Amino acid sequence: MQTDQPEDSVSKATAYAVRLLSRREYARAELAQRLSRKGYGRDTTETALARLEELGYLCEERFVEHFVRSRVDRGSGPMKIRAELQQRGVDGSLIDHGLREAGCDFSHLAADVRRRKFGDERPATLEEKARQARFLAQRGFAADHVRTALDVDPAELGLE
Repeated sequence: MQTDQPEDSVSKATAYAVRLLSRREYARAELAQRLSRKGYGRDTTETALARLEELGYLCEERFVEHFVRSRVDRGSGPMKIRAELQQRGVDGSLIDHGLREAGCDFSHLAADVRRRKFGDERPATLEEKARQARFLAQRGFAADHVRTALDVDPAELGLE
């Protein structure tokens, strides 16, 4: 049985990673994990990822930007977005930067998500208010975003 030469192995790992990146953006750690599962060693993986970064195919900042935008479009709050990015191995400072650069008013987004799910009327009972608050918290909105979403009239935010 013939073993791959190191350069050949790096080329194969790079080609595999390019195929993955052609479908969607990946975080560096996420892509490294995929290469490792495919059987590539740490040195081969690191060399392949460095090449991809050099070529501009792999960019952590771009990944974060796309990821944050897609999650905001789905109605996810900043806490959920942060947790998902951390699970993918993204550095905290990049996450902070990505959330800031998204330019999203998360209180406004929470109010819009609440309105789409529950209608224009604000919750009438304490139980209903708690139910809607739980829903927004599960979507990853912070307590201040939830409070604003529950207490502000949708017309005040221009949501009607």
